[in-house]
Amino acid sequence: MLSDTALVVTAWKRPDYLRRTFLSWAAAARVGELRMVAVALGPSHRFDDQMDVIREAEDLLNRKIVIIRDSPEAQAGPGMHRALGEAVDRLFDSFRPEFVLCGEEDVIVSSDVLAYMAWAQAMYAENTLCICAHNRGGTGWDGLSGPRGDDKADQETVRLLPYFNPWVWCTWQRTWRAVIRPVWDWDCDSGGPGESGYDWNLQRLVSLGPWRNLVPDAARSQTIGERSGVYSVPEIFPLQQARSFREYREDVRYRLADAG
Repeated sequence: MLSDTALVVTAWKRPDYLRRTFLSWAAAARVGELRMVAVALGPSHRFDDQMDVIREAEDLLNRKIVIIRDSPEAQAGPGMHRALGEAVDRLFDSFRPEFVLCGEEDVIVSSDVLAYMAWAQAMYAENTLCICAHNRGGTGWDGLSGPRGDDKADQETVRLLPYFNPWVWCTWQRTWRAVIRPVWDWDCDSGGPGESGYDWNLQRLVSLGPWRNLVPDAARSQTIGERSGVYSVPEIFPLQQARSFREYREDVRYRLADAG
Protein backbone atom coordinates (compact mmCIF):
# COMPACT_ATOMS: atom_id res chain seq x y z
CA MET A 1 0.00 0.00 0.00
CA LEU A 2 2.86 2.43 0.68
CA SER A 3 3.81 2.09 -2.98
CA ASP A 4 0.53 3.86 -3.73
CA THR A 5 0.95 6.53 -1.01
CA ALA A 6 2.10 10.14 -1.52
CA LEU A 7 3.53 12.04 1.45
CA VAL A 8 3.06 15.82 1.50
CA VAL A 9 4.59 18.13 4.11
CA THR A 10 3.42 21.73 4.43
CA ALA A 11 6.24 24.23 5.00
CA TRP A 12 6.53 27.98 5.40
CA LYS A 13 9.36 29.77 7.18
CA ARG A 14 11.01 27.49 9.75
CA PRO A 15 13.87 25.58 8.10
CA ASP A 16 15.36 24.38 11.39
CA TYR A 17 12.11 22.61 12.22
CA LEU A 18 11.72 21.32 8.66
CA ARG A 19 15.21 19.81 8.80
CA ARG A 20 14.39 17.90 12.01
CA THR A 21 11.09 16.80 10.52
CA PHE A 22 12.70 15.38 7.39
CA LEU A 23 15.36 13.66 9.47
CA SER A 24 12.58 11.83 11.30
CA TRP A 25 10.84 10.83 8.06
CA ALA A 26 14.16 9.64 6.64
CA ALA A 27 14.63 7.44 9.72
CA ALA A 28 11.19 5.85 9.34
CA ALA A 29 11.17 2.19 8.41
CA ARG A 30 9.89 1.51 4.86
CA VAL A 31 10.25 5.15 3.75
CA GLY A 32 11.72 3.95 0.47
CA GLU A 33 8.41 2.29 -0.38
CA LEU A 34 6.54 5.60 -0.63
CA ARG A 35 5.37 6.41 -4.14
CA MET A 36 6.40 10.04 -3.84
CA VAL A 37 7.23 12.88 -1.43
CA ALA A 38 6.02 16.46 -1.89
CA VAL A 39 6.31 19.78 -0.06
CA ALA A 40 3.54 22.38 -0.12
CA LEU A 41 5.81 25.41 0.16
CA GLY A 42 4.78 28.94 1.05
CA PRO A 43 6.78 32.14 0.41
CA SER A 44 8.76 33.76 3.21
CA HIS A 45 12.02 35.53 3.97
CA ARG A 46 13.44 32.02 4.65
CA PHE A 47 12.45 30.59 1.27
CA ASP A 48 16.03 29.97 0.10
CA ASP A 49 16.85 28.30 3.42
CA GLN A 50 13.77 26.10 3.07
CA MET A 51 14.89 25.06 -0.41
CA ASP A 52 18.33 24.16 0.97
CA VAL A 53 16.66 21.89 3.53
CA ILE A 54 14.54 20.28 0.83
CA ARG A 55 17.64 19.55 -1.25
CA GLU A 56 19.25 18.01 1.84
CA ALA A 57 16.11 15.90 2.30
CA GLU A 58 16.36 14.70 -1.30
CA ASP A 59 19.83 13.37 -0.53
CA LEU A 60 18.60 11.75 2.68
CA LEU A 61 15.64 10.11 0.97
CA ASN A 62 17.52 9.41 -2.28
CA ARG A 63 14.65 10.77 -4.35
CA LYS A 64 13.36 13.95 -5.97
CA ILE A 65 10.84 15.91 -3.90
CA VAL A 66 7.91 17.52 -5.72
CA ILE A 67 7.49 21.21 -4.83
CA ILE A 68 3.93 22.54 -4.81
CA ARG A 69 4.00 26.35 -4.44
CA ASP A 70 1.22 28.05 -2.51
CA SER A 71 -1.34 29.82 -4.66
CA PRO A 72 -2.03 33.55 -4.05
CA GLU A 73 -5.23 32.52 -2.26
CA ALA A 74 -3.33 30.13 -0.02
CA GLN A 75 -0.72 32.78 0.72
CA ALA A 76 -3.45 35.16 1.86
CA GLY A 77 -5.11 32.66 4.18
CA PRO A 78 -4.47 32.13 7.89
CA GLY A 79 -2.24 29.12 8.33
CA MET A 80 -1.90 26.24 5.89
CA HIS A 81 -5.53 25.23 5.45
CA ARG A 82 -5.92 26.16 1.78
CA ALA A 83 -2.30 25.32 0.96
CA LEU A 84 -2.74 21.75 2.20
CA GLY A 85 -6.11 21.29 0.50
CA GLU A 86 -4.72 22.51 -2.81
CA ALA A 87 -1.68 20.25 -2.47
CA VAL A 88 -3.84 17.18 -1.78
CA ASP A 89 -5.98 18.07 -4.82
CA ARG A 90 -2.85 18.40 -6.95
CA LEU A 91 -1.46 15.06 -5.86
CA PHE A 92 -4.69 13.15 -6.42
CA ASP A 93 -5.41 14.89 -9.74
CA SER A 94 -1.94 14.83 -11.27
CA PHE A 95 -0.21 11.80 -9.78
CA ARG A 96 -3.23 9.66 -8.81
CA PRO A 97 -2.00 7.84 -5.71
CA GLU A 98 -4.55 5.81 -3.77
CA PHE A 99 -3.60 7.54 -0.49
CA VAL A 100 -2.20 10.92 0.55
CA LEU A 101 -0.35 11.17 3.86
CA CYS A 102 -0.20 14.69 5.32
CA GLY A 103 2.49 16.12 7.58
CA GLU A 104 3.76 19.53 8.69
CA GLU A 105 7.15 21.23 8.83
CA ASP A 106 7.25 21.11 12.64
CA VAL A 107 5.86 17.62 13.33
CA ILE A 108 8.29 14.72 13.68
CA VAL A 109 7.27 11.06 13.46
CA SER A 110 8.12 7.75 15.08
CA SER A 111 10.27 5.28 13.22
CA ASP A 112 7.29 2.92 12.80
CA VAL A 113 4.85 5.53 11.46
CA LEU A 114 4.87 4.13 7.91
CA ALA A 115 4.61 0.52 9.08
CA TYR A 116 1.58 1.62 11.11
CA MET A 117 0.09 3.44 8.12
CA ALA A 118 0.55 0.41 5.88
CA TRP A 119 -1.12 -1.82 8.46
CA ALA A 120 -3.98 0.64 8.88
CA GLN A 121 -4.50 0.97 5.13
CA ALA A 122 -4.92 -2.79 4.93
CA MET A 123 -7.37 -2.67 7.87
CA TYR A 124 -9.73 -0.40 5.92
CA ALA A 125 -13.33 -0.65 7.08
CA GLU A 126 -16.46 1.01 5.74
CA ASN A 127 -17.09 4.47 7.22
CA THR A 128 -13.41 5.06 8.07
CA LEU A 129 -12.54 8.67 7.29
CA CYS A 130 -8.78 8.66 7.76
CA ILE A 131 -5.81 7.27 9.66
CA CYS A 132 -4.36 9.46 12.42
CA ALA A 133 -0.80 9.21 13.70
CA HIS A 134 -1.47 11.17 16.90
CA ASN A 135 -3.28 9.65 19.85
CA ARG A 136 -6.52 10.68 21.48
CA GLY A 137 -5.75 12.81 24.51
CA GLY A 138 -2.15 13.32 23.42
CA THR A 139 -2.56 17.10 23.48
CA GLY A 140 -3.54 18.66 26.77
CA TRP A 141 -5.80 21.20 25.10
CA ASP A 142 -8.08 18.67 23.41
CA GLY A 143 -9.95 18.07 26.66
CA LEU A 144 -9.62 14.30 26.42
CA SER A 145 -7.74 11.66 28.33
CA GLY A 146 -6.12 8.97 26.24
CA PRO A 147 -6.83 5.26 26.70
CA ARG A 148 -5.19 4.05 29.95
CA GLY A 149 -3.46 7.39 30.36
CA ASP A 150 -1.11 8.89 27.81
CA ASP A 151 2.14 8.04 29.59
CA LYS A 152 1.09 4.38 29.97
CA ALA A 153 -0.50 3.99 26.55
CA ASP A 154 -0.19 0.59 24.91
CA GLN A 155 2.28 0.79 22.02
CA GLU A 156 0.39 -1.64 19.77
CA THR A 157 -3.32 -0.89 20.21
CA VAL A 158 -5.24 1.03 17.54
CA ARG A 159 -8.90 2.03 17.82
CA LEU A 160 -11.71 3.25 15.59
CA LEU A 161 -12.73 6.47 17.29
CA PRO A 162 -14.76 9.65 16.69
CA TYR A 163 -11.57 11.71 17.02
CA PHE A 164 -9.32 13.63 14.63
CA ASN A 165 -5.90 15.21 15.16
CA PRO A 166 -4.16 16.97 12.24
CA TRP A 167 -0.58 16.11 13.25
CA VAL A 168 0.08 13.55 10.48
CA TRP A 169 -2.88 11.78 8.93
CA CYS A 170 -3.72 9.81 5.82
CA THR A 171 -6.82 9.38 3.69
CA TRP A 172 -8.05 7.57 0.61
CA GLN A 173 -8.59 9.22 -2.76
CA ARG A 174 -12.26 8.24 -2.83
CA THR A 175 -12.81 9.55 0.70
CA TRP A 176 -11.10 12.86 -0.07
CA ARG A 177 -13.21 13.49 -3.14
CA ALA A 178 -16.58 12.36 -1.81
CA VAL A 179 -16.47 13.32 1.87
CA ILE A 180 -13.55 15.45 3.05
CA ARG A 181 -13.02 17.90 0.22
CA PRO A 182 -16.62 19.23 0.23
CA VAL A 183 -16.32 20.26 3.89
CA TRP A 184 -12.68 21.41 3.80
CA ASP A 185 -12.35 24.83 5.44
CA TRP A 186 -10.45 26.43 2.58
CA ASP A 187 -10.23 29.88 4.17
CA CYS A 188 -10.43 28.91 7.84
CA ASP A 189 -13.63 30.93 8.25
CA SER A 190 -16.31 28.28 8.70
CA GLY A 191 -17.21 29.25 12.26
CA GLY A 192 -16.41 31.33 15.29
CA PRO A 193 -13.45 31.04 17.67
CA GLY A 194 -12.50 27.41 18.05
CA GLU A 195 -14.89 26.39 15.28
CA SER A 196 -12.82 27.02 12.16
CA GLY A 197 -10.17 25.07 10.33
CA TYR A 198 -10.21 21.79 8.47
CA ASP A 199 -9.34 19.90 11.66
CA TRP A 200 -12.42 21.27 13.38
CA ASN A 201 -14.58 20.32 10.40
CA LEU A 202 -13.20 16.78 10.31
CA GLN A 203 -13.71 16.41 14.05
CA ARG A 204 -17.30 17.49 13.50
CA LEU A 205 -17.74 14.82 10.83
CA VAL A 206 -16.57 12.01 13.07
CA SER A 207 -18.46 13.35 16.08
CA LEU A 208 -21.74 13.32 14.19
CA GLY A 209 -21.12 9.87 12.70
CA PRO A 210 -21.12 7.45 11.05
CA TRP A 211 -17.46 8.20 10.36
CA ARG A 212 -14.60 6.96 12.50
CA ASN A 213 -10.83 7.37 12.32
CA LEU A 214 -8.12 4.86 13.06
CA VAL A 215 -6.27 6.27 16.10
CA PRO A 216 -3.33 4.69 17.95
CA ASP A 217 -3.21 4.62 21.75
CA ALA A 218 0.43 5.80 21.53
CA ALA A 219 1.32 8.81 19.38
CA ARG A 220 3.31 8.31 16.19
CA SER A 221 3.74 12.07 15.77
CA GLN A 222 5.03 14.89 17.97
CA THR A 223 5.02 18.65 17.40
CA ILE A 224 8.35 20.47 17.77
CA GLY A 225 7.09 23.89 16.68
CA GLU A 226 7.37 25.87 19.87
CA ARG A 227 8.12 29.20 18.22
CA SER A 228 7.32 31.31 15.15
CA GLY A 229 4.15 29.44 14.18
CA VAL A 230 0.62 30.71 13.67
CA TYR A 231 -1.10 28.55 16.26
CA SER A 232 1.85 27.18 18.26
CA VAL A 233 3.31 29.42 20.93
CA PRO A 234 5.62 28.76 23.90
CA GLU A 235 2.81 29.27 26.41
CA ILE A 236 0.93 26.14 25.31
CA PHE A 237 3.83 24.08 23.93
CA PRO A 238 4.14 21.83 27.02
CA LEU A 239 0.48 20.87 26.62
CA GLN A 240 1.14 19.79 23.04
CA GLN A 241 3.65 17.09 23.93
CA ALA A 242 2.38 13.51 23.81
CA ARG A 243 4.10 11.53 26.57
CA SER A 244 3.33 8.32 24.67
CA PHE A 245 5.47 9.37 21.69
CA ARG A 246 8.56 7.26 21.05
CA GLU A 247 11.12 8.30 18.47
CA TYR A 248 12.13 4.67 17.81
CA ARG A 249 10.10 1.46 17.97
CA GLU A 250 10.83 -2.03 16.72
CA ASP A 251 8.70 -5.09 16.00
CA VAL A 252 5.31 -3.57 16.81
CA ARG A 253 2.35 -5.89 16.27
CA TYR A 254 -0.61 -3.60 15.79
CA ARG A 255 -4.04 -4.75 16.87
CA LEU A 256 -7.46 -3.20 16.44
CA ALA A 257 -9.31 -2.76 19.72
CA ASP A 258 -12.94 -2.01 20.40
CA ALA A 259 -14.62 0.87 18.59
CA GLY A 260 -15.27 4.08 20.47
